[in-house]
Amino acid sequence: PLSMENTSAYPTFDDNKKIEDKKAKGYIPDQKGGFTPGEWSYVSHLPAGAINGTLEDFSKFAIALTSEDGEELTLFENKNTINTMFSPSYDLDGEMVGTAHGFFQYTTEKPSFGHGGNTAAFSSQFAVVPEERFGIVILTNAYLEMNILFGLQDLILGNQIDEVTVPDLELPASTEVEGKYVPMERQEGNFVDFAKYISLYEIKSTGQNEITMNIGPYKGTYLQTEPYRYEIIEDKIPLFRNAYPVLRFKIEDDKVKHIIVGNGMDLSALPSGRTVSFLTGSIIVLIVNILFFTILPIILLISLIKGRKKKLDPCSKKYKFYYNLLVLLGTVTIINNLIPPAKIMISTFHTFSAMKPNILLNYPLFLGTVATSVLSTKYLNKVSVSKKTKLLHFTTITLLILLFTLLFHWNFFAVTG
Repeated sequence: PLSMENTSAYPTFDDNKKIEDKKAKGYIPDQKGGFTPGEWSYVSHLPAGAINGTLEDFSKFAIALTSEDGEELTLFENKNTINTMFSPSYDLDGEMVGTAHGFFQYTTEKPSFGHGGNTAAFSSQFAVVPEERFGIVILTNAYLEMNILFGLQDLILGNQIDEVTVPDLELPASTEVEGKYVPMERQEGNFVDFAKYISLYEIKSTGQNEITMNIGPYKGTYLQTEPYRYEIIEDKIPLFRNAYPVLRFKIEDDKVKHIIVGNGMDLSALPSGRTVSFLTGSIIVLIVNILFFTILPIILLISLIKGRKKKLDPCSKKYKFYYNLLVLLGTVTIINNLIPPAKIMISTFHTFSAMKPNILLNYPLFLGTVATSVLSTKYLNKVSVSKKTKLLHFTTITLLILLFTLLFHWNFFAVTG
């Protein structure tokens, strides 16, 4: 109805193939301050839009969302539908800005609503100010251009950090809110769940009423203005003032349960079973397994080559065969389960179905490991070996038990997306 003829709402352009040839080239910033070409990708996780289009087409959309009373509507039967769209559909706190049916509410001078987007080599920002019938569309062909997206929006719509002062009353010590937090917007029930725990949000106390929130290499500084309410006072990039302008810490049983941010950016304390100690232990187990099943096969291969002429009795041969197979299964398991996380770290824009072969392969790997562990142990008890060999054998089995326990816990056996 808006004649957005140069826009596609399908990730593979199935609804508008003609624009595929006109798509811009995207770029990724490099460490030297330049750019490297980046391949276009699509977001398969609904309800992400993955919309490709032009400034002119998105302008038509902005106009349709800001019609005046009495004006003929293009997208809706009545004005109340638009008003409903710009009302909170999610607000955990009841006092913070919420998500308005897919639109974020920005803390600009006049109420504004919009949504941004980022893929492997493109970024975008769309916002409308219904009260002024004003819209803004920013499209870039570079990855995560936050300074451009939010910087321009702040300049045009007005969003400066106001001077914040501490009130003349006793406030809780900022040390009470220190800790690591995870986004409430996260997948659970499949291996993608682990991705939100790779880089946790960290709150640090830097004064009686001052904290910093660290998101990877980025940092925002906040001042407490009410009990457990902190407002942004300094940031190096506009990410914090736009996405995390105010942090409200919800306390239950003398501990922080949630950090209410609004706009779907809320955070939660680490859930039970996902403590910092457990996460650290998981990393240690993973690293030890990676090193063990990378180095040991090389040692065994060298030993096999050196001793290939050495004659062994039938039981020793079978033990050696099953133990070597056990180590090989451990190595294959490590490689198989590093592939999905590696793909996500390189680019989050992969379909779950593309990872499913790796997930399904874990089942025969697990069954094969159990069977081989039993057979290798059976023949170990029938041969005369050194204490070092026995220790190596049971160390291998112990590490495999820890590895598969870790994989089960992080849903690397879950076949549904």
